[in-house]
Amino acid sequence: MRTVKLKITSTETWYPEVEVPDHVKTDDEILEFIDVYDNIDVDLYDSYAYRDSCKHTGDIEVMGDK
Repeated sequence: MRTVKLKITSTETWYPEVEVPDHVKTDDEILEFIDVYDNIDVDLYDSYAYRDSCKHTGDIEVMGDK
């Protein structure tokens, strides 16, 4: 037996939903609104909160002998 090193790359994508005012229309305006206003009561980067809508992919690669 021998030990080999693996490289595992994982990618998660989740889809939070946030409310924005009706006058905020374009993608740039939405991103600016989210960036500027700290009162959004959603943690956009909490993947656990979005686990029901999370998509996960992973890749594995053999890196060679240890």
